[in-house]
Amino acid sequence: MIFKKKLSVEDRIHFLTHGGREKISREALEAYAASPHSPERRNFLKKLAAATTGFVLTPSIFEILSRKVLAESGCEPFDPTAGESSRPPVIELHARGGDHYAADIAVGLSGSEDLLSGQDAYILHGMPQGLDIRALGFDNAPQIGGIRFHNQQAALYRGLNDNLLPGVKDHLGGMVVCASIGSDTDQVALTGTHLYPLLGRTGTLNNMVGNRPTPTGGSYQLALGPRLANSTPYVLRNRESVLALGGLGILFDSSLGLANDRAMEILRVGARMSERSLAEFTNLSLSDQVKELVRCGYIQSAELPAEFSEGTLFDDASADLATAFGGNPNQSSIAAVSHAVLSNFAGFGACTDFGHDPHDGSAQAGWNARNRTGRLLAQILNYAHLRSKPVFVIVLTDGAMRPANQNNPETQSFTNSAGGSTTETRWAGDSDRRTLVFGYFYHPNYSTSQILRNTRQVQIGGFDANGVIHNSAITTQVQNVPLAFAYNYLSLLGQEDEIADVSLSRGNPFEGPNEEIYRIFRKLGG
Repeated sequence: MIFKKKLSVEDRIHFLTHGGREKISREALEAYAASPHSPERRNFLKKLAAATTGFVLTPSIFEILSRKVLAESGCEPFDPTAGESSRPPVIELHARGGDHYAADIAVGLSGSEDLLSGQDAYILHGMPQGLDIRALGFDNAPQIGGIRFHNQQAALYRGLNDNLLPGVKDHLGGMVVCASIGSDTDQVALTGTHLYPLLGRTGTLNNMVGNRPTPTGGSYQLALGPRLANSTPYVLRNRESVLALGGLGILFDSSLGLANDRAMEILRVGARMSERSLAEFTNLSLSDQVKELVRCGYIQSAELPAEFSEGTLFDDASADLATAFGGNPNQSSIAAVSHAVLSNFAGFGACTDFGHDPHDGSAQAGWNARNRTGRLLAQILNYAHLRSKPVFVIVLTDGAMRPANQNNPETQSFTNSAGGSTTETRWAGDSDRRTLVFGYFYHPNYSTSQILRNTRQVQIGGFDANGVIHNSAITTQVQNVPLAFAYNYLSLLGQEDEIADVSLSRGNPFEGPNEEIYRIFRKLGG
């Protein structure tokens, strides 16, 4: 139930103390009043949220409001939120349907210097015809953050290169993981959704957010393994869901201005008790205590998301958000997730973008889908750049390697959206034996060479002409793919040994004489 404005304060107090989905007992109120900085206070607020709304926010919008508005209204927070997480933000971008990244990213052995050779090998893998990095020379191949691309017309390369803001590329470190899988449905095990909160990446409002109502927040199911108990991502699809998660106050300061008198009025109503009121609070009767909560917005705040009509995230967005995502309403959910994570409201975000499976079989449809992935990735990185925030963005898809139709390896030539001429094999299905995942770490204060241990070696594993994976630790256990990314995430902090805390074996799956080949990132500042 959400309170309607026709209810009087007395009616609301009666509802809080005598009804609702979960009654707030006299004992709970007394514990709250007696221990103003204890867990009982937080528990009380959660019960208050449950009593006043038909949905649960974790934590609710009552928990945090804008310090600016609080100061203006005379109501200040009594339970300050945690500061920035000690570990960088992490976002997964799920290209749902099946991008063929091997058509763009070099995935041969020895860091792609020994690329899949021979025309037959290219046709077998469904790669662009006639491409061979060795003909270009490894150092002449286009690259971003150490990841080498086949040529200047590679779809991912064009999507990234054409959309990254000036200066972003200089602060990127990339990595690629090649792996064997049992079927294309094994791709669902590639997500690391629950790893990063377990490893200490936290947000002030929630552990995880996503733009899909699935356990991962994206369109992937979770692999078997450790996860946070009773924790599912909060779904962000538009401006209203961001307002509900963060509260108007926080977003008023940092992004979603809503600069109008009505918004300011609501914000002022939604303010909290002042220090003076807090000092007097324990002397109030139970009824007066709840009245004080009502005065500072704990009840009326529940109505805030419904105060605004449907709209895109960009209607009142900050210049940074609009610049990064181009004010494109179609990307509002990805912008919402990015904003929540980079504002430290959430510890981890999973974004899903649909339409990456070229079921018409055309090579052009596949190129356009991969180009869109590159553009979306660039937009997330641009927003981090504009906010001067580090971020680790990992890109997943359920078809990153794609075989051509070996009985009829038909190729198509077309003019791509970047104006170049491209020849690729037609789509014949997703590979059920091999895959690859890639990602980029951005840090405004570190260059590419300060992020990567070796700018010529950013790849874990590789494929030979027969499509055989060459990397033991990720050949037989697809669950080690997200662990490889988490392992490198920890390497940035010099804490890679902590991977044992979240692995299925409770050990380091990369430990041994070849451990160094799994470490792409170096310790920042080390």
